[in-house]
Amino acid sequence: MNKIGTIKRCAPLVMAVMVMGCGGSDDGDGSSPTTPTDPSLGYVIGGSLSGLASGKNVVMQNSGGDDLRVQSNGKFAFNKVVTNGGSYVVTVLTQPDGQICAVSNGSGKASADVSNVGVTCVVNPVTPTPTPAPADALVGRWVPNGCGNLDVGGSDGTYRDYHRYARTGTDTLSNAPGRYSYFGGNCSGSRSDSVGSAVTETLRVLSSDTVNGYTVHRVMTTPQGPSGPMAGLAYQRSITFASGGQVCMMSRTETFTSAEIAQATAENIANKDQTNCGVWER
Repeated sequence: MNKIGTIKRCAPLVMAVMVMGCGGSDDGDGSSPTTPTDPSLGYVIGGSLSGLASGKNVVMQNSGGDDLRVQSNGKFAFNKVVTNGGSYVVTVLTQPDGQICAVSNGSGKASADVSNVGVTCVVNPVTPTPTPAPADALVGRWVPNGCGNLDVGGSDGTYRDYHRYARTGTDTLSNAPGRYSYFGGNCSGSRSDSVGSAVTETLRVLSSDTVNGYTVHRVMTTPQGPSGPMAGLAYQRSITFASGGQVCMMSRTETFTSAEIAQATAENIANKDQTNCGVWER
């Protein structure tokens, strides 16, 4: 019998067996790899999958195509063979839900059947998005609109005293004074900065609400005395951020709703309040 003729006549049958064994489509399950009996038909590219969770599936590719969906751990093989000397590059096209799969020994040139491609899946280490602490929004400097010591009627136009809020805990802050001294009239031109070190009060954030475009932060303010916090003089204050960049403060807001505070803030901004409204510098 002519052996060469026999191989040629049997080739279609061998290819049919190979296709049936690999799932019969470009999206086979890869669970029953079959090696061609004739190297001239090409080489099988396969390996082993491990770590895939029950009920999950992973889709792999070879050289950007030949999609292969695998649903269980163990051996796998791609549906299409690679010619002698042909390149193969195994990658993960679709990761299983909640897992990440990595490929090892995934590329090379085929000179024989390849069975050492490794695909290992692990639980996806999801990093939770941190929730901003209530005090974070109030870290920075509140600088009033007016110049000079407006509280006693003065306005020499050469300085602004600001409040400097620093976070001390999840929902607590400290307030220390600072001063911008200006070299131009009406708080204009270049300025120098004198940062105070003494804490004048401590604050604890009680709540934060958004009403009609205004963000209202309620804080419990405790004055700081020579011997420490003066708890008996604590009172509630609101620090309200408006969409236009203005930030206004109100004291003794225990009996006011957030809507009332927002309305009062709008009125203060409209009246160009110089003492109780200002800007926030972060």
